[in-house]
Amino acid sequence: MTQRMRQRIHNQEGFGLILVIGMSTVILGIVILTGTIAERSLTSSAQHVSYGQALSAAESGVDQTIARLQHAYVTYGTDFPVPSTSSVADPSPSCQSNPNSYVVPSGGFASQAAERTWATGKLTALLSVSGCLQHASDGDYVVLKPSNRQTVYAMGFSPRYGAARMQSRLIKSEYLFLPYKPSNAILTGQQLLIDSSTMVTTAPGYDSSLASVHANGGISVQNGNPIVYGQVSSSVNSSSQSSNKFYGNPGGTVVTTPPQPIPAVSALAVYAKWSQKYASSWYNLCSDGKVKAPTVEGPCVTTAGSNLIADLGAGGADQGTTFRGFRYSPASGSTPAQWLVGKNVPDGVYYAVGSNVAPDSGAGNTVTANATILAQAADETACQKVGGSIDWDHNNIGTPMIPNLFMLADADLTTESNFSAGSAGPPVISGLFIAGDQVHMSTSSNGAYGAVVAADQCPASPGETNEIKNPSVYFNPDDEAPFTDVINTTLWLEY
Repeated sequence: MTQRMRQRIHNQEGFGLILVIGMSTVILGIVILTGTIAERSLTSSAQHVSYGQALSAAESGVDQTIARLQHAYVTYGTDFPVPSTSSVADPSPSCQSNPNSYVVPSGGFASQAAERTWATGKLTALLSVSGCLQHASDGDYVVLKPSNRQTVYAMGFSPRYGAARMQSRLIKSEYLFLPYKPSNAILTGQQLLIDSSTMVTTAPGYDSSLASVHANGGISVQNGNPIVYGQVSSSVNSSSQSSNKFYGNPGGTVVTTPPQPIPAVSALAVYAKWSQKYASSWYNLCSDGKVKAPTVEGPCVTTAGSNLIADLGAGGADQGTTFRGFRYSPASGSTPAQWLVGKNVPDGVYYAVGSNVAPDSGAGNTVTANATILAQAADETACQKVGGSIDWDHNNIGTPMIPNLFMLADADLTTESNFSAGSAGPPVISGLFIAGDQVHMSTSSNGAYGAVVAADQCPASPGETNEIKNPSVYFNPDDEAPFTDVINTTLWLEY
């Protein structure tokens, strides 16, 4: 019996060994399978992340290109291709190539597939052009903006172009340049003071409740109860300020609302867009006393003397005389050159460069049927501006020469009490009054038809604020500024 028991135990030991080996094999298989699944999951996850980053890189390319196109359009008044041969206005100056190679066929594309093939081929070709491959936090990208379409194509690469397992994605975006259209009768970037004699309403034929006033700073009320038919709001708590004639405000108290966007104010941008269109009626009033016709090279640029109209400066042929009602006053100490406005200013666009426009003594009360007045600072980006201000009085303006624009100053805009602009019609004649910095308006009861905008791009001097004192402002909600506000993206599509 003992022998039999030993034999049975021996047989069971062999079976146990087989069982252990089998179980080990199964467990090993499970481990291998789990590892394989995990590896493939990690690879898939990495590829998915890389795929998403490629899209993000392409989006960065579109965003940056549209921002550069906006800046170039505001500065030069035209749309530019990317890449371009221009060293001045190119939105992507490090990537220069022949723009004629990147023109959308005149007949367009037969299908989205054909467009995708065309765009992919052009973008791929740009990868070999120096400076065209750009870098973003999520990867690389290359961009194409054809010269004959307001369309941006961008291809993004992740983790980077040329890397192993690189992912790429293609985006198409279309855009429009839209003009700035004020939604307020009066809009300021900082503090605004409204005097009791002020009245803000709409031009005839419009709902008076649209005649609103807003300040991105605070609003203060001086001397009683100014009249505003639309809402009066500020972005700084001004609850202590009120008028029982703020008809759009319950209880007459100024309400607090978020800041409103104000476009960049630039006389040069208006020059770039409109000077050639109105070249026969455009007069550049230069800081040295010369008057010049506009050129594509810029205001007050001399082209072999052919664009010189008059010279009122020291030693000039017309020194001591007036030009179309303007008298030249040279710079003196800290006071920049001035063009002083007298009587009987003929129709035209008057564009002061590096100088101010101010009323002359004994100007009298006259009417100019059709005029726009602009003042460009010597450096519009500086906050110690030389020139660029307008102070206007006595000379009424019937109609703006440049559509919807009576006056634009890079610096301050002041209108005195003996002045009116526009009319009730019918039809309503109106336009904008725009200051890059502060506005001081004391227009008479005859009123100003249009809208008033003060961008406050440079802060006010101590004790200075935007002021609307005495005028009647008749808001026209249909007015559009003759310069671009923002690019409006009309299509965003992944190909």
